[in-house]
Amino acid sequence: MIINYKHCEGTQEVVPISLDTISSKSVVYLRKNINRITSTDGSHWEYDEAQLTLPEFEEYKKEAAAQLVSKINDDNIALMEAIVENYEQFMEVQENILILMSAIADIYDKIG
Repeated sequence: MIINYKHCEGTQEVVPISLDTISSKSVVYLRKNINRITSTDGSHWEYDEAQLTLPEFEEYKKEAAAQLVSKINDDNIALMEAIVENYEQFMEVQENILILMSAIADIYDKIG
């Protein structure tokens, strides 16, 4: 789904909400890049806004959820790969410790 944002300005007292599902019964407003602009004439808000119908918003939520699940899966795979790599490094260190301990034991045997 392609979301088309347009530049908007508003004179709300408080920061406009990014996901507005209450201002309208038939439209959901998505806002981003919200900035307060102050000038000698006063202040106002500038933001990019998209308007979605309720069916479009339902589709948007489904796509956003699918993207989130995909990102979580990718992050989990990356985390598991990092755990495996750390475990392999740990095992290599343990092997080196055993080699050193064996060498020290050999030295003690030869000295003693």
